[in-house]
Amino acid sequence: MRTIFTTEALRPLVARLELGTTLPVVALIAAGAALSSMRGLWSTAIGLELLATSFWLWARRASDAREQLARWSWMRRPAAALWLAAGCHAAMAGIVVGEAAPAARA
Repeated sequence: MRTIFTTEALRPLVARLELGTTLPVVALIAAGAALSSMRGLWSTAIGLELLATSFWLWARRASDAREQLARWSWMRRPAAALWLAAGCHAAMAGIVVGEAAPAARA
C-alpha cells in the first residue's frame, strides 16, 4: 500500500495555481494578511500559512527559483510555531488543574 503525502496530494492544486499571472499569489497574500490580523491562534496560524504559501509560489515562478526558495524558506518557521502554539493551547484547555481526568471521574 502506498502512502500519499500532503505535498503529493496538493501537487495538482499547485499546478492549477501556476496560471502565469500573479492573481493567485496576490489573493493568498490578501487572505493571509486578513486572517493574520484577526484574533485567535487558529486564524493567525492559517493566515501565516497562507502568506508562506504565497511567497513559496512566487519564489517557484522566479527566474532564480532556487535562490528565491532558499531566501523565503524562513517564513514557514513562524507558521509552524503558531500551529504548535494552537495545538498546545487546545490540549491545555482540556486539562483542569487540581481535578481528575474526565475518564477517571466516570
